[in-house]
Parts: sequence; C-alpha cells; structure tokens
Amino acid sequence: MTSRLFIPCDAGALAVGAEEVAAAMDKTASGRGLDVEIVRTGSRGLYWLEPMVEVETPAGRVAFGPVAQGDAESVLEAAVTGATHPLRLGLTEEIPWLKRQTRLTFARCGVAASSVSTMSAPRPAAPPTSSGTTKIALKFIRTMPSSAASATATGSSLQAARAKRPCAR
Repeated sequence: MTSRLFIPCDAGALAVGAEEVAAAMDKTASGRGLDVEIVRTGSRGLYWLEPMVEVETPAGRVAFGPVAQGDAESVLEAAVTGATHPLRLGLTEEIPWLKRQTRLTFARCGVAASSVSTMSAPRPAAPPTSSGTTKIALKFIRTMPSSAASATATGSSLQAARAKRPCAR
C-alpha cells in the first residue's frame, strides 16, 4: 500500500529546509523499499512548525513538525508503522490553532454547474496596443454554492486537485 506524505513547498517552508526534508524522505523510502508518494503542498500557516510533514491515514492526516533533514528516517518510520514520535502533533485538523479556523477560501470556489448560480463581469472593449494587436479582456466568473454540502464537496475536490500538483520552481 502506498503511503502519502504531504510536504509544503512554499517560500516559508523552503526557507527552513522543506526541500531537504522531502529529498531525505524520498531517499530513505527508496533505500528501504517503501512505497511512498510525496505530494508537495502549500503551508497551512503554522510557520513555527515548518516544515510540517503530514501523513495520510484512515483517520485523517497526521502531522509531524518541525521536521529537520536528520529527522526524516525516524519520522518516516513512525509514519509508516504508526509508532509514537516526539515530533508527532496528532491529527492535523485537531491541532488547536487549525481547529479554531473557519476555512472558507475554497468552500466558495468551484466550477459552474446547473445547481450553482453564476455571475460574470461584462467584457470591456479591448483597446489596441502600441504594436497594433488587441488585448484580450479576461472574463471573471464567481460561483456560489447552492448549499453548504455543495460548498464542502467543491472545496474538497479543489484541495485534492491542488495537492496532486508538483512544487513549482
């Protein structure tokens, strides 16, 4: 069974060694013959715990942090076996700082569908540029879920899609 590890790759996490941690985790997993998928993500904003490594489990994501390059082997062992570790923070969603948050950013984003009302901005006329070409105006669409259940489903699918995206450099 593949174990999924989530390691941030935003500027804050990279500044404190997330790239080195990801490389060490990958090297350790390869050396031990473990089937591990490393998914690069953005930070959750707990910069005092970065790099924070999350491990997907049936109960939810389990967080470890702050993880240093030298901790990679022991954290990976604890992640794969479920053993205790001094850097284990517990379920990510149960960390008090995160638990108090109401996360709305992606709950209100989504793809326009028949059950979702849309509003679009009018498309302004595009003036010619100095090179004689015409600028293309962007059409902005804001979607609004018809129910809280729809909002949760939409947010989850967007987060899943973003989690699969490799770290941009």
